[in-house]
Amino acid sequence: MKNFWGGGADLADYKFYVFNGKVKFMYIAQGFGDGVNERMTFFDAEGRIAPFQRKDYAIYKEAKLPETFSKMKEESERLAGNFPFVRVDWFEAEGKMYFGEMTFTPSGCMLKVEPREYDRIWGEMLQIK
Repeated sequence: MKNFWGGGADLADYKFYVFNGKVKFMYIAQGFGDGVNERMTFFDAEGRIAPFQRKDYAIYKEAKLPETFSKMKEESERLAGNFPFVRVDWFEAEGKMYFGEMTFTPSGCMLKVEPREYDRIWGEMLQIK
């Protein structure tokens, strides 16, 4: 199956979590919507595997940072501006990045990661004045 960029159905989704103008972490997801191959892996802001993951999705072992990782990170921070929090989504096809959306309450603010201590750690990242 082709997507509207002309690539295959396995197009990866890059989601950057931006707290007070700075990317703190991101995840790479693939296979969403097919109900069979859905998988994701979280990374820190430098592109290293994060010490937390969602347990309700398989780990995306083959996940690779996109060629445009630095630019996606830079543009995510620019787009986030003065928002206390926003997730900025991107796609990459044939070495070009494409904006997806900005989400202010991903997973209805009910995202569960393991280990659970990251609920508190993420909460401490959010500075609302």
